[in-house]
Amino acid sequence: MAGYLSWNSGSFIRFGLAVTLLLAFVSSHGATPVKCSTGTWMTCAMQIENEVVKNRDHYLKDPKAALALGAEWDRVFQAAYLRLAKQPRSESDLALVRLEIEDKLNPANYVKDKALESLVKKYLPRLAPVLEVLASAPVAALAVFLTPSQVASDLDILLTTNKEVQARLWDVLLPVMKPDWRKNYLELLKTIPPPGPVMRPRT
Repeated sequence: MAGYLSWNSGSFIRFGLAVTLLLAFVSSHGATPVKCSTGTWMTCAMQIENEVVKNRDHYLKDPKAALALGAEWDRVFQAAYLRLAKQPRSESDLALVRLEIEDKLNPANYVKDKALESLVKKYLPRLAPVLEVLASAPVAALAVFLTPSQVASDLDILLTTNKEVQARLWDVLLPVMKPDWRKNYLELLKTIPPPGPVMRPRT
């Protein structure tokens, strides 16, 4: 009986140690996704950037997790954009733009890994990456529509912050992207018309 109890106690100790090591491994490898459920868009940006910096090796090995972070940031970013823009675009306008880009985007032209094509096709048409890439072509019709000229404002800070977040994300995603992906994507965005008579709502 004593031998049984001794073995049983040892088993519990080893089990507890294994669980502790597993939790430490999960924590150090950033397996818990960032969810910006509280706080401001600024705190969300800080969370995303800190997460990528802290667990850069993890996201280099798991681009799907990096794209998930990008999607979470875009959710918060778009909500802030709609609040802060002096000439806000409606959610339906943004949805039309996103659908138009998705229709024209062939992910095979942008990402090396076929397993990532569907995720990249969903991520690139989001507002956050669209505005970051369009910053290098401010006179493009879509850029003018999404970022009308205005005095310095909180929206400018939001757009600058978005560039910083996107830079962190693309730092870990770049190895899986094709060398000319940005050039190709910018050219595609230049062909997207603003919502209106040219871009009709889908039925």
